[in-house]
Amino acid sequence: MAYTEQLAHLLKSLGNEALDLVYPPSCLICDTMGPRTLCATCRDGFQSVEQPFCNVCQTAIEVGKSKSLCQNCESRTYNFHSVRCGGLFDGTLRDCILQLKYSYQKQLSIPLGEFLAEYLWSQPYGNQKFDGIIPVPLHKSRQSDRGFNQSEEIGRVVARISGLALYSKSLVRIINTKAQAGLAGAMRSQNVMDAFKTVDSHFIEGKSLLLLDDVVTTMETANECARVLINGGASRVSVLAVARGLL
Repeated sequence: MAYTEQLAHLLKSLGNEALDLVYPPSCLICDTMGPRTLCATCRDGFQSVEQPFCNVCQTAIEVGKSKSLCQNCESRTYNFHSVRCGGLFDGTLRDCILQLKYSYQKQLSIPLGEFLAEYLWSQPYGNQKFDGIIPVPLHKSRQSDRGFNQSEEIGRVVARISGLALYSKSLVRIINTKAQAGLAGAMRSQNVMDAFKTVDSHFIEGKSLLLLDDVVTTMETANECARVLINGGASRVSVLAVARGLL
């Protein structure tokens, strides 16, 4: 390393240490001082999605139920193959996602991405293989306001750890839709209809893809994205989310 590079590295290190003395690093959820963005206690508060659950949408089903599908999935066909979520949208996992999205704490995408990559390593889809990750896109105006797409940032971490490709530009949102959280179930499907399109679809043609989102609840956004991706040439789409919304 050249002398000037060594000096720059030293000054940056000293600057970070001085900043830590004035503003000691702490957990962004509970404010416990320490070197980590998310402390071990808050991370341990993430609640997994317990079985038994529906094989398609991961909704809880009754213990002892003879079928492996929930009532909704018995009567409906989705454009994606299955949904799997790292945890429940509750407790400290919910706090992390809300801080990331609405308090613009972008650094929380790292522990959330690591959490999701660890979950993916447990093979929640069985032996199914994937070629790449597609983050659910934000409309350009909303991404400009926030400064980043939380699903893309989480996906970047998952891709790095898993070795899967990240196709962050292959699916775009062309309509600035209303927030799904404020809509009733029937309105959610209509809200996202034709809101997405593929770009440079040769990148995803014939690929088995993981559609990545922060939270899924009614899955209408995921279903519409999967429809567009399949029409764009993808061979198969499964959904991977950090958290399963509570219905």
